[in-house]
Amino acid sequence: MKVQRTLTSWLSRQHDVFRGMLGEMETSLRDDADAARFKTLLVRLLALLSAHEAVERDLLYPAVLEHVKPLDPRLIDLFQEGHERIHDKIEALRSALEDKDAALGRLVAGADFIALLREHLEEEEQTLFPLADSRVPKAVLTELGARAEGAATAAGRRP
Repeated sequence: MKVQRTLTSWLSRQHDVFRGMLGEMETSLRDDADAARFKTLLVRLLALLSAHEAVERDLLYPAVLEHVKPLDPRLIDLFQEGHERIHDKIEALRSALEDKDAALGRLVAGADFIALLREHLEEEEQTLFPLADSRVPKAVLTELGARAEGAATAAGRRP
C-alpha cells in the first residue's frame, strides 16, 4: 500500500532533492573542469523547479488563501517575489555560463543562485508550509499531494 503524502510533505521532499542537487552543483562549480557536470545538473534542476513552482502556484497558494483566514494576500506575493528573484539569478547564471572566459563570473553567479535557492527553500519550510499544515485540512493537503504526485509522474518530472 502506497502512503499518500500531504502536499507540504511532498514539496518538502522535493526540497531535499533540490538541496542534494545544489550540493553537487556547488562541488562541480569549484572545479572548472567540471563545468559540464554543473550545466547538466542545472538543466535538470531547472526542469524540476519549474514543475515545483507550478505546484506551489496552482495548488498550495490557492489552498492557503482559501483556508487561512485572516490572511494578508501579500504573504503569497512575498513567496512569488522570491521565485522572481530566483529567476533573475538563473538569467545571470545563464549569461555567465555562456561566457567561456569568465570563470570567476560563473563561480559568483553559481554561488549566488545556490545561496538564494537554499534561502528560499528554508523560508518556505519555516513559514509557508507550517502555516498550511496548521490551517488547511489534512484531507485537502493529502488530496493535493496526490494531485501533485500524479502531475509530476505524468510529466516525467519526479525527482
